[in-house]
Amino acid sequence: MANWNEFTWNENSLWGEAGVPPCPPLFPYLMSAEDHAKRLTPKQIKDDQDMIVIIKEIPGYAPSNKDFELSKLPPLEAALEASGQDEVKKEAAVATARDVSRAAEWAYHDFVLGARQAVKSQFGENSTQAQDVGFVRKSERAKPTRKAKPSTP
Repeated sequence: MANWNEFTWNENSLWGEAGVPPCPPLFPYLMSAEDHAKRLTPKQIKDDQDMIVIIKEIPGYAPSNKDFELSKLPPLEAALEASGQDEVKKEAAVATARDVSRAAEWAYHDFVLGARQAVKSQFGENSTQAQDVGFVRKSERAKPTRKAKPSTP
């Protein structure tokens, strides 16, 4: 078997020398034992799509493993496209729900701040009610003290 590095691209086709397709370094992860729990990067998906274009151009492509026949590809491409669209729709729904939730949080927080100020204005700054809602009573604040000026010799 020839070394894959010996093949060069032909300008007229996707094939290398001697009618053997080259194995470009763009696809180092083919049939790898990677963790299938992790998402593929957009670059990996694009590289896979580019590889399918190359495979479709191979005359007489007939894999010994029937799982990799080109007739099995259209449902996989459709599932990839549908799941991508579904994911985009659900991400938009999550973003909308996040915006609604944030608005509700701020409305609630603004109410609490207003209610605290209402307690302070109704009962006064030195009341125990103002202290109950988190304010420091005016009578309990430290009195400002003057710093002694250093004497100049």
